[in-house]
Amino acid sequence: MNEEDQKQEVTQEKKYLKETIDIMKQKIQQSEETIKRLYKEFDPKSEDPYVVELLTQMYAKKSRDLAKSLDTPYFARIDFQEDGDLDEKEIYIGKCSVFKDNVELQVVDWRTPIAGLYYDGRLGNVSYESPTGEIEGNLSRKRVYDIEKGELKSFSDVDITTSDELLKPYLSASADNRLKNIISTIQTEQNKIIRAKLNKPIIVQGVAGSGKTTVALHRIAYLAYAYEKELKPQDFLIIAPNKFFLDYISAILPDLGVDDVMQLTFEDFAKEIIGKGIKIENSNSKLADIVNNGKDINDIVQRTSKFKSSLEYKKLLDEYLQETQFGFFPNEDLKIGDIVILSNEKLKEGFSKQYSRPETPIEEKFKNYLRRLSVFIENNQETIEESIRARKKAEIAGIDESLSPEERKKKKIEIYDKYEPWMKKLDKGGKKLLAEFSRKAGKKSALEIYKEFIAQLGTMDNKSVPQDIIMQIQQKMLNKPNNKEVEYEDLAPLMYIQHKIKGSQIAKSAKHIVIDEAQDYSEFQFAALRDILKNDSMTILGDIAQGIYSYRGTNDWDKVNNDIFNGKAETLQLGKSYRTTMEIMEKGNDVIDKVRDKINVKLGEPVIRKGVPVTIEKKGDNEITGTIISRLEELLQSDKKNIAIITKTLQEATELYKKLSKAKVPANLISDKATEYKGGISVMPSYLSKGLEFDSVILSDASKEKYGNNELDAKLLYIAITRAMHTLDIYYSKERSELLTDRKREKKYNENIIELEEEEK
Repeated sequence: MNEEDQKQEVTQEKKYLKETIDIMKQKIQQSEETIKRLYKEFDPKSEDPYVVELLTQMYAKKSRDLAKSLDTPYFARIDFQEDGDLDEKEIYIGKCSVFKDNVELQVVDWRTPIAGLYYDGRLGNVSYESPTGEIEGNLSRKRVYDIEKGELKSFSDVDITTSDELLKPYLSASADNRLKNIISTIQTEQNKIIRAKLNKPIIVQGVAGSGKTTVALHRIAYLAYAYEKELKPQDFLIIAPNKFFLDYISAILPDLGVDDVMQLTFEDFAKEIIGKGIKIENSNSKLADIVNNGKDINDIVQRTSKFKSSLEYKKLLDEYLQETQFGFFPNEDLKIGDIVILSNEKLKEGFSKQYSRPETPIEEKFKNYLRRLSVFIENNQETIEESIRARKKAEIAGIDESLSPEERKKKKIEIYDKYEPWMKKLDKGGKKLLAEFSRKAGKKSALEIYKEFIAQLGTMDNKSVPQDIIMQIQQKMLNKPNNKEVEYEDLAPLMYIQHKIKGSQIAKSAKHIVIDEAQDYSEFQFAALRDILKNDSMTILGDIAQGIYSYRGTNDWDKVNNDIFNGKAETLQLGKSYRTTMEIMEKGNDVIDKVRDKINVKLGEPVIRKGVPVTIEKKGDNEITGTIISRLEELLQSDKKNIAIITKTLQEATELYKKLSKAKVPANLISDKATEYKGGISVMPSYLSKGLEFDSVILSDASKEKYGNNELDAKLLYIAITRAMHTLDIYYSKERSELLTDRKREKKYNENIIELEEEEK
């Protein structure tokens, strides 16, 4: 393209941008005017206020979506000619669709099927799946735009959107905006996850920095668009590791045009089902104890937690609930006075035969059975009444004839008064009779049932369970009869029991669930969630390399797939790290490679983005704090706005925070109780940094005595290292951890580094 043609191209692009912005402003104004008119002209006598409210919400959302996109109306363009068409179409892609004259598309939503060509298609012959079937054609152009505040800065034509060069500007940005809107840079492997079908569970193994969380949020936005008729935003549920993390991601979904998505921690989700009345021990207390004290993995507390998190434990609970479900059933005959309508044995037999479906809550089974009993009574009412009349007649005939007429009359009245209520109990299918019967049913809380189950553990057919584990469970739960405090591992059994008894409202409303940091979930948790939700519509994301809860978490996605989903889940990989520089990712790989013989994970492949070398320096015990303060000053001066100082333990973090506060350093301490992300300088233990990212990370002490050559310490150190986007400084006292020694580099990475260096030369 010569200079004149290029100028003309720029002029045309600027003209199209201005035209698009003008259309959007006009649409916003029209929506606002329509809302005003709806309220002004509303007539409660002739119009449904609910309909008016729905229309108002629709126009308000349309206005908000357009307003959010005004600064950047679109980010890409594809030129596509469908087979059989004479004309090639120029299709601009943005956050939301923009219609010209309410008919012609000015901008298409990134979630439309044709927009998928931008992410996955190479120039040339391509195809995509539309609602009407497969569409084939030729893709002649993919153009990427840099638009800021409605102004065209630049544009460029590319063949693929997965090139590291295209990603560099995006990756070099600050973490100031927390998780990024990645619409314009979605990679092929990410796009596959985002656009995966709704009703099939997917398990995503993603290395640190691969964009798991961000991809999950974009998947929700995509599903809300693609399945608009089936799903409302309220039908989605995100289960996050903690409230701090929920605050961290809070701004992303609204920015993607999806509001009102349920967002809960697992603890809060469990409480929604179980109800009030329980206290939960700190979910990190065991991990903190292990990290602080270096307790062996075979410690009785850890072995007990592992057992309570297993499917074996769930199987024992299922057996107990099956055997004791009649505890919710009155242990007596259904009778009027001493006239037996149905024996208790017959009642239980009928209940068992008619309501054997395990997914039906016990209380619902009982209510349904009462309705069937009502029909039975109604159908046999004449026979039952005849029995009552015969009994009444026999009693009258048995009145002592030696009594006076007045006394005999009095006896007859007493007999009539006795049997009349009996007859009334049979009205309306025995409504009163069954109400009395129902009131005698067992009413126990989930916690009471759970404690009864635990009390029976020693007598059940569970020879494979060591006695010391049974004793540990019983001692913890039964020593204090009125104790309502439970461990984190007890939440899955408790909510499972509650759901089996009563069901849950949240199960009816949550149609798709996203589980983040899923490597920290046990098989019992997965099984309970699946049972409660009654569907397989799940997006499960995690990283085995970051699985620090070995005593309750998972370390094998194949096992989760086979044991929980019967092999029906699709397992996908996010193998490329977009967060960190090559130097930082390689150092993370150095660490995790030391324990790869124990965990089945691939090393993360870094994007070819060269940064500054990782600093690893030995400092005296009394020097580290001062060195950190000096380094913070340097980082702040270089415009690094979000900085994390990561320690191994919370105790270390607290002590360091106090020292920094004394030195007037404006830092925030991140503890288990943190619910809000404030940005700036954060001090935190390694296990609370999971899922977060920062411009710069400082590891306060990576010495050998802190991080030994074992699986847990390797994972903690790996997590801490891979939080950094741009710079990483590691300090240690005495002797540095063996985990930090360089591994033998994989050839591919060496070649990439060499290639990059040659390009720079």
